[in-house]
Amino acid sequence: PVIGLHVRGGDKVGEDPGLTRLNALYLPELERLLREQPEARIFLSTDDDRILARYRELFGERLVYTVSTRTANVQGVHYQKQASRRALGDEVLIDALLAARCDRFLGNGLSNVSLAVAQMRRWTPGTCRLFGTRLDYLRQLTLYRS
Repeated sequence: PVIGLHVRGGDKVGEDPGLTRLNALYLPELERLLREQPEARIFLSTDDDRILARYRELFGERLVYTVSTRTANVQGVHYQKQASRRALGDEVLIDALLAARCDRFLGNGLSNVSLAVAQMRRWTPGTCRLFGTRLDYLRQLTLYRS
């Protein structure tokens, strides 16, 4: 079994001042899931080198992740001068497709990537959890301005 995670960092803290609190919710839930399935691997999708380093430290060889463009500060990967927009699109799509194939998924309700993963398949009840407010449940009044 594989538990998929999408943990935001980088520039997301500018959009969501509660990101640090929200990111703290992953580990207790992940540890609970690992107690239920001690043989499970962990697939981590993240835009942040610091988050990846922390999970590598905690989970070592059990952690799986793609080679992707990441940031080590609050600058989003899409603002990095060396970043190819095509490559970034490929990387996020690959991560989302892989996460959607996991047995369980934990994500951020304010992240479009997490929302996409949640919608890519019919998850068995209780196997897909998005932390925080879900962006798709918020009223988006700016979408309807003429």
